[in-house]
Amino acid sequence: MIEIESIKLEIIKCLEPLNLDKVILFGSYAYGTPNIDSDIDLYVVTKDEYTPQNWKEKWVVIEEIKNGMGSYN
Repeated sequence: MIEIESIKLEIIKCLEPLNLDKVILFGSYAYGTPNIDSDIDLYVVTKDEYTPQNWKEKWVVIEEIKNGMGSYN
């Protein structure tokens, strides 16, 4: 299981190129109830004016975030 506090600054650093406004933690880690199978749920808000218009554009944004984060297994 990942200790969120130990990687919080690293997560923010990885996401910085996305012009961050807010990063909100939700799910089991936010409630303090993660287990061995829990993932880290983040709601990422940017300062950009861009809004994806379709699923393909949304997928591109999701992939940018995933690529920036890498894996923490």
